[in-house]
Amino acid sequence: MMKYVKTTAAPYFLMLTECGLVGRLEVESPEKHFIGGCRLCPYMKTQLAGENPRRVYSLRGPSKS
Repeated sequence: MMKYVKTTAAPYFLMLTECGLVGRLEVESPEKHFIGGCRLCPYMKTQLAGENPRRVYSLRGPSKS
């Protein structure tokens, strides 16, 4: 995604991703404009970070979608 933003001529981007990536893109490509809010994924930033992903998902339980 970083490479695409830097190499494309498009001036606007709709970003639906975590906060850290948009911040980095704004710094590295100040001439570009980013639309959209950032959303912190509750499963990526937990106290279980660094543990086995299968174990983390098994603790979460079945999907409710």
